[in-house]
This record gives sequence, structure tokens and C-alpha cells, in this order.
Amino acid sequence: MNMQNGNKDKNFCMMTKVFNGCSEKENTEKYDLPDYLPDVNKLLRVDARLVGMNRYVNGDTLEYDGSILYSILYATAQGEMRCASFESPVSGSMPVSGYEDGCLLDFNAAAENVTCRLQGPRKLTAKAKIRICAAIYCEKCTEPVFAGKLTPEERANMQYLYESIECETQESFEVRGNSVSEDIELPSGMPPVSEIISVDTDTYVYEMRPSEQGLSYKGDVTANILYSSKKPAENEEEAAENGGMLYASLVRKIPIYGDIPAETDETPVFCLGRAEITKLEYRPQENSLGESRIIEIDFDYDIFADCYYNEESNVVKDIYSLDYENGNEYSSLSFRNVAKAQTFNFSVNSTEQNSDAEFSAAVSTVASASVESVTKDSGKLIFEGKAEVSVILTNGDGLFIGKNYTVPLRAEADAGKTADNFTYAVTSAVIFAASRADSEKIATDLEIAIAYVTFNEYETLAVTQSTVYKDKPVYAPEHSAVVIYYPVKDEKLWGIAKKYNTTEDAIRRANGITGDYATGNMIVVPKK
Repeated sequence: MNMQNGNKDKNFCMMTKVFNGCSEKENTEKYDLPDYLPDVNKLLRVDARLVGMNRYVNGDTLEYDGSILYSILYATAQGEMRCASFESPVSGSMPVSGYEDGCLLDFNAAAENVTCRLQGPRKLTAKAKIRICAAIYCEKCTEPVFAGKLTPEERANMQYLYESIECETQESFEVRGNSVSEDIELPSGMPPVSEIISVDTDTYVYEMRPSEQGLSYKGDVTANILYSSKKPAENEEEAAENGGMLYASLVRKIPIYGDIPAETDETPVFCLGRAEITKLEYRPQENSLGESRIIEIDFDYDIFADCYYNEESNVVKDIYSLDYENGNEYSSLSFRNVAKAQTFNFSVNSTEQNSDAEFSAAVSTVASASVESVTKDSGKLIFEGKAEVSVILTNGDGLFIGKNYTVPLRAEADAGKTADNFTYAVTSAVIFAASRADSEKIATDLEIAIAYVTFNEYETLAVTQSTVYKDKPVYAPEHSAVVIYYPVKDEKLWGIAKKYNTTEDAIRRANGITGDYATGNMIVVPKK
């Protein structure tokens, strides 16, 4: 920050958070299995994610709508796994305040506390808590207001002390309806595909930078695939009985990339990207040898970017008149600037006790991660949160069991220029998950990706109103034209000029001073 003076109006403008709040509502969906799915014997895993969420502000109300996609993995009485997927409409509203044209809406929606109950072999009831969080940012400009009327000459004789600050502003962009088709070939050691049971996805945007088209981005969609394969028959009799099924899983990263049209004159300090899967389809395909060893995955996604900039702005710290006495009113203004931005990965290894010793083989592992807090300690940023892990175990004889547990997350990054008083924006994703099990324990390996930006928080006092007393002139003809002044060490010219109702420039010219501080043991202060 630095100080500067002048005699013309300048606005102090900054992005200010005018609203921040969350709301929750419960979603319940009853579902009857379609004819092509067999009866449920045991529920193994339940998951849910929000898709196609739209939002808009109508007056003092935020309205939203979309769908929640439930995915229920279960075991049949015949020792097979199946997955039932169904959607439920989601809509609602929450009160907000401060939104105007030109303001930015930061919207986040998540499905939490997902459960499913079996009402019968073919009837399911799924529930989830829908958590909606919104923040509204508006550009606020503060310009001192003068009480009473001033002539153009009187206004020109007002002196201003400005503080130059660096404050953050932001822009948001999005592109909806992107499509990707990817063929995944099985490694040679894995069995061929009989049926794809489920595909769980997580998204991570690790790069977003300015380009000729606006913003270019790169990221990955992590596909966690569970499929079945027919057991090889040892004889004709076993083949006639179909021999049962084997189950295998694999994790693959599918790249996403492209450009987002963005009209901006500034180079972003950092853009935090986010991708949402809106449609997902998959099917097995045969390779050139006629073997079912290719998994074709098609999906649509929306890409979002929140871009942050640091811009120079000015705030009026003090005002005085060369003509009249005046009084100022001050207000405390809050602002922030971008301090640090980074993307990084880290690994987590967890071990849980296996309370069901007979289920000693892990078939499938999926996980989701969330960062719940970011703190600063000894020059480091400390990220803490949790991963929700779901592991499917089998005894090898057609019986399965689902295990769910929470793994604490902790990661560190260099704080850089992040101050002690800071806020942050962060996204996280699981880009790899795998488990190993025996009769005693379940070991899980996770790789977590984090993208974040930190903001330093500041406050400053600014003049919001100045009252000029036109009945109290500050100059009288009998006063001397100059004053001999003996400054103290490092005394600023502004205070001297204000005291004697002159200008800093006048003092500089009279004394050959080039800076903002008085020099020498004595200076001449010319008066108006």
C-alpha cells in the first residue's frame, strides 16, 4: 500500500461479499426395480450426486433446480452384483440479500448423508440431504459525499489523501454440454467383460490459463469401473451350469480439455476450475480379436471457472479545504487480495480392522474427499478434511458385504504470501482409490487432488462524508504569507500542508523537495 495526494475525485472500488449462507432440505425417492433387474438380497453401497443444477436470483430469493442421481449397488440371492440407478428431481429456494445486476453468485450444491432402505425385494427408498450454499459478491465503490453545495472553484480547492491498495476482483465463466467418448482397453491380466456393473466418476481440473480463445483448461475424469466376467469352466458340466461370475475393477483417468470463451482485459491471477458430469453411458465392446475387452464410456460435462484478479484501487484517507474548516466522517472498509494459488496431489494410506474375517478379498473401492478447513501454521497451509470410503468385500463363494468408513485427511503446502488473516476457496477430488483385504484388516490407498486459492483480508478507514463549514474561512488577509516550520524526523508533508491550509506541491516547490517527507531542519510553508 502507498499514499498519494491529488485534487480530483477517485473512487475506491472492490469486490465485497454481501451475502453468505446455506440451506438444507431432504430428498426422498421411492423406486421399484425394473423387470430387467433381479431382486435385492443385500444392499452393498449407496451413492448420490447432483446433476444439471441450475440457479438464478429472483429479487431476494435464490431459486435452483436439477436432479439427484442415486446409484444403489446390491447383491442378489444368486451371488451376483447389480446396480440400480435412478434420478429424482430437486428444486427449492433460499432467501438471499444484496444481489444486483453485475454481482457474482458463487453457488455450491452437494448431496450428503445418503441412505437407502429396502422396503421389499423390489422396492427401495433412498434419502439424501441437499445442502445449498451461496455467496454473493458485488463491486462496491466508495466516494466521499460532501454535505452542502460547493462551487466548482471550492471543490477544486479540496485536497485529498489517497491510499493505493491492491484488491481482488473476480469473474465467473461456464461452458455447458461438452461431450467425451473414450475406449478403455483392459490390461492383459484382467478377465474379459461380461457386464459392466457400475462406473463411478470424480472430476478434477488441474490447469486453467489464458489463451487466444479466452481460457484453456485441462483436467481428468477418474472412472472407477466395476464389471463381471464369467468364471472359466473346468469341464462341460460346469459350463452347462454357467459356472458363476467373477468381479473385477479398475481405475482409469479420462482427460478433458478445451477452451472457455472469456472476455477480460486482465490476466487472471488464478482460475479455479470445476467440472460436473451431467450424463454418463457405458458399454462393453469387442477388440479386433472378437474378445470383450474394451469398455466404451461416453459422458457429457459442464465446465465452470472462477477467475480472480488483483487490481490497483484508491481509497480517500483524508480531506481538507484550502478555503474553509471542514469535518470528516470515516468508515471501516474491508477488502482482500489474492495471495497464493496452487494445485497439488497427495497420498493417503489407511488401515481398518476387518470385523468379518471370512470376507477377505476386496472387489471394489470408491471414495469421495472434502476439505473442511485450511489454517496457517509456521509458514505452512494446513488442509484438513475427510474421505468417505466404500469397499466391497467377498468371501469368494458368491457372498458380498459392503464396508463404509471415514479416513481423516491432512496435507501441507507452503503459505507463500498468505497472511495470518486469510480466507480461501478450495476444491478436492479422489483421483485413485484401491483396497487390499485379508482376514484381519482392510488397507486402502488414496490419491487426493487439491486446487486452492488464498486471499489476504484487510481493513482500512476511509472518508465517507466531509462537511465544509462555509461560515468558517481558514484564511484572513492579515495572516503572514509564509511560515517557517521546523519538522520532526520523517514528518509527512500532508500533515504540514493540512495544518497550514496549503498544498504539498506548494511546499515541494518552495523547498526543492521531491518526496512525501519534509527534509532538512527548517522548511518554508507558503500559504494561500
